[in-house]
Amino acid sequence: MRIEVLGAGGAHPVPRPFCTCPSCSEAREKGAPYTRYCPSLFIHDLSMVIDTPEESSIQLNRAKIAHVEAALYSHWHPDHTAGSRVFEANYDPEISWQVSPKRYCTTVFVPERVAETFSQHHDLTTRMTYLERAGVVAMQIVPTGKQITWRDCTITPFILAEDYVCGFIFETPSRRVLICMDELNNWEPPAWLGNFDLTILPAGVFEFDPLTGKRHIPPDHPILIREATHVETMEMLKAIDTKRVLFMHLNHSDQLTFDQFQQLGKQMTAQSGGRPIYEFAYDGMQIEV
Repeated sequence: MRIEVLGAGGAHPVPRPFCTCPSCSEAREKGAPYTRYCPSLFIHDLSMVIDTPEESSIQLNRAKIAHVEAALYSHWHPDHTAGSRVFEANYDPEISWQVSPKRYCTTVFVPERVAETFSQHHDLTTRMTYLERAGVVAMQIVPTGKQITWRDCTITPFILAEDYVCGFIFETPSRRVLICMDELNNWEPPAWLGNFDLTILPAGVFEFDPLTGKRHIPPDHPILIREATHVETMEMLKAIDTKRVLFMHLNHSDQLTFDQFQQLGKQMTAQSGGRPIYEFAYDGMQIEV
């Protein structure tokens, strides 16, 4: 299974518009992998994109992805859905100017609970209905408790503690991958999850600078109640049997650069003795599982 990180960032990309911090300045100068666009993954074996942030068209072009056969959505937040218009590119890709031109159709899987919230936020249901009427997507609402079968992969959505968000287990005959795109707050990994070759999780909010130990966020800041911290995420990982961990959703507010995240991954892997291997995602990163 080959997974490409289209966007490794959090709710705000790096570089963030109007920001002149060192991370954003470096990203503007150097480009990928120093950039961190909003969160999205592409599974090449399945021709499947997970979440479409507003930079989706940029991400797909950079990755030279010619077509997306399937899409999967984890939740409604704009940094995961605002780029759904990218599927309009399925319409008349050769610019034939025919009255009934050629069009491709992307199958869009939305877990039932996520679909309910699509009707409540940012008019997402209306947007998807528009795309479906244009013939460029085919919506598939996945009932709670049901699985998705796509090519040789079985995908199991499950609801997290924040009950508007789903995580996913991807299983092929030889590999198991756990992917949670965001919102781990208050989640307790259940015993039934099993073991994984790769686990992809949001890194969590860095209350303390992970390299210096210096407090980064005031202890009474409400973000520490609303979001899972990195320390809390590491506690969750103690309950997950996995060979490899990839952290993404790397927040602009953490003020850590690409080089610092790579250094941190090496330090964490050394401390764990290589079980698991810890890595921090970057735009354009490709992982063979």
